[in-house]
Amino acid sequence: MSDEPSAPVAADGGAAAAAAPPSLLQGAAAIEPGEASEVVLARLAQACPSALARAAEQTSKRAARAQALEGFLRERFGVEPDPSNGGPLVPAERHFELARALKEELGYKLYVTVCASHWPAQKTKTGEDPEHFELATVLRTLGSGTHQACWRVRIAADVAVVDSLVPLFAGADWQEREQFDLLGVRFRGHPDLRRLMLPDEWEGHPLRKDYAIDTRCVPWR
Repeated sequence: MSDEPSAPVAADGGAAAAAAPPSLLQGAAAIEPGEASEVVLARLAQACPSALARAAEQTSKRAARAQALEGFLRERFGVEPDPSNGGPLVPAERHFELARALKEELGYKLYVTVCASHWPAQKTKTGEDPEHFELATVLRTLGSGTHQACWRVRIAADVAVVDSLVPLFAGADWQEREQFDLLGVRFRGHPDLRRLMLPDEWEGHPLRKDYAIDTRCVPWR
């Protein structure tokens, strides 16, 4: 048995609390039941100057990256940021070019997700909008002040092909296969484009809006 004195134990049984900065303990004591998590974090950050400084640094880095991304999209691709719609609409033929530039020039090295949506033909105020797919892609930077880049491409339904990002991001492999499996979007240059969730003999793509909801799924009902 060690002869070293043990750390003082707080009244609630937590030894760690005794070693915490007094300012942080005071901030924690001021928390009201039911407060939103962002309010709690802000209160604790204000009680601990070093945490507040780190939070300010990360906010500054995110703002700088967001500004750099906006300028990059305008100057190199002629598009305006559109976060409310899942990012700007970029020409499909520049999809791979944009992803490579974001990775190699701006540090967006983490592949987060890709998500396709199917839009049947419909009438709009400006005329007929033909059947098409929209493909949204998200990348993210690593480290402090992380920031994400999102963009969309529109693909005609009778083509349904876009360049694969697997040559740039290994993480795109299964995600692109999922979109091919469930919606029928094909990825040019994918090393192994085949169904991921459904058997090879499955007919159709269940997440298309024209897929019959009562389609039999043997052996399931």
